[in-house]
Amino acid sequence: MKAIISTVILLLSFIAGESVATSQRDVPREIVYSDAARTFHETFSSETHSGTNTLPKHLIGTQKTDLFFSETLGEHIQNCSDKEFICIRALRTAYAIPRRRLSKRDAYSLGGILFKVEDCLRGEQDICQVALISADCQKAVGESDCEKASGGREHGSNAGPLVYFIYNEDYGVTAYGVTNETVGSPKERLNIASQMILEGGAGLLKK
Repeated sequence: MKAIISTVILLLSFIAGESVATSQRDVPREIVYSDAARTFHETFSSETHSGTNTLPKHLIGTQKTDLFFSETLGEHIQNCSDKEFICIRALRTAYAIPRRRLSKRDAYSLGGILFKVEDCLRGEQDICQVALISADCQKAVGESDCEKASGGREHGSNAGPLVYFIYNEDYGVTAYGVTNETVGSPKERLNIASQMILEGGAGLLKK
């Protein structure tokens, strides 16, 4: 079984350094994703990405006194969009798609992070309407940079996060998850990509 890193741990592990916010074009006002149990959620705003426990209506026991239970962890997000791609980045994790329609064979690189359409979940011929996409920081460099590892993630050292996200051309990013190992099975990729699920009707990267 491939190791899955929860987004909670990633927030603790990869929040370091500083990102500079750019133009607000293509950057969301506020978009929320929750885990399936609705016990944790992450919020993307125009400047930050944050994560916190979803508090129960009736706190019990140590929930009332444990400051970490209600703590919010956050990081700056950067608009990395250009003429060809819509892109949002938070340190070593990023979400990006071409401004044109997705192809089942798409593979591209932005800021040292490698993107690839791993599985086309809906589409015909070469058009992919719903895709499971990988965003691979194969090698972490410095405080917040990524670069391609010679021989791939498996043969490199100091690997960064590997994000699997689901992009639907009608809704944007509908779900995502993070791991530290390449996943070969479509079923496993889908399980990881379903860690955090969109609340509402418009996700990241919606055109």
